Amino acid sequence: MEPPLKTPLTLAVLTNICADQNWTQSTLEKATGIERSTISHHRSGERPVRDKHLIKYLSAVPASDRPRLLAAWLRDTQVPETLDVIFPPGSNLMDAKVADWQPSLSDTDRTALEWLASEMLRDSELADMIRTLIRRLGHTG
Repeated sequence: MEPPLKTPLTLAVLTNICADQNWTQSTLEKATGIERSTISHHRSGERPVRDKHLIKYLSAVPASDRPRLLAAWLRDTQVPETLDVIFPPGSNLMDAKVADWQPSLSDTDRTALEWLASEMLRDSELADMIRTLIRRLGHTG
């Protein structure tokens, strides 16, 4: 039988981020869409932060804090053998092969993205709409 999942590092990082942002529990609820009672259970350590809630927390916190929150959650939830692949032994930095990984694009996807890029260059209104959509999806880069 597996021991119950605990996420103390995730809780500590999330607590620090909320303090840095001067966020109340109500602010976090509005930013994430997670029910206040669930946030309360996470923050008290009564319930672990599971992946579906981690995704919501990651989308709400500033982009600069996302790697720290994700790294804490991975350390809380992964077995040592997996952690050795993600974080080289003795390091707090994610292995470059993991950090730099991106899914490959099919020829069809690549062609579609090239077409969209050319249309955005041609049509500034379309470009503004796409940039707004990308920001709303949480990408700030």
